Amino acid sequence: MRPDVVITRGDVPEMPLEVILTDSRGNPMDLSGHTQIRFHMRPVRGGSVITGNASAVNFPGGDGRVRYVWQAANTQTVGDYWGEFEVIWGLTGKVVSFPTWPKLLVRVVPEVG
Repeated sequence: MRPDVVITRGDVPEMPLEVILTDSRGNPMDLSGHTQIRFHMRPVRGGSVITGNASAVNFPGGDGRVRYVWQAANTQTVGDYWGEFEVIWGLTGKVVSFPTWPKLLVRVVPEVG
């Protein structure tokens, strides 16, 4: 499977991860009623989540855009990782993960020098 994001070990990309969260029909989600958005990243072969409950931000409006700013701890270990955004909805507390499947594939590669 081709990775969605490739990062060199130890790097902290200047550009945040920015995606559009969509429903099952491919329509952008209206995130105006959420209370929290988090980004999770876990090794494909199993193991602990390395981003914990990292906060992500959404943009005003109903276009479903969210952004996660990379942290140094995200890129310390070479390997493939599944990534997902978790949205917690305001009044109900309902948790919904995006994308459902396939997840985002993040690849951390070794540095050349």
